[in-house]
Amino acid sequence: MKQPQAHWGAKLYFSLVRDYLRGHKTAAEIREALRTLPADDRLSPETAAGPADFVMAAAACVHERYYHQIARWVAVSTDLVPQRSGLIHHLEQFLWGHITAEELHQWATWYASPAWMAYTGRFEDDDMAYLCLEKFPVLPSFSRELCMKLLWLMRLPVNPRSQAVRAALRRL
Repeated sequence: MKQPQAHWGAKLYFSLVRDYLRGHKTAAEIREALRTLPADDRLSPETAAGPADFVMAAAACVHERYYHQIARWVAVSTDLVPQRSGLIHHLEQFLWGHITAEELHQWATWYASPAWMAYTGRFEDDDMAYLCLEKFPVLPSFSRELCMKLLWLMRLPVNPRSQAVRAALRRL
């Protein structure tokens, strides 16, 4: 039996959730995208637990089925983990002054939060797993100097990565 097609609206909201979780869009970019989409006036990014939750709540305001569809997709997706390209995007946005250190920290630590622990996936490399699961959750804040070092290290080729680069990441 053929599965019913998901409505394009649910796919649009899911793509926003996916892009934020992977790091390809910042919270500010998500808010900007949602301004053009229908949503309940009572809904505000400040009342949501995070940008991904805000997008899901906005989708539910448009149609209740959207929320359930997106929640189902999130539950079965194996690629909703922070990605190297997403970290680079967030670091650049921070250095350019488009996001705050708090917003960068919120994105960098979402994967380690208890609410999202059930949605597991595989990191693209050991460095991203180390940063998102061990380093970022205990990091008190992001400084410009730290971000510039991280950006330089993240732009280096992944394979083969020298032991010196791995050691440098661990010393940050």
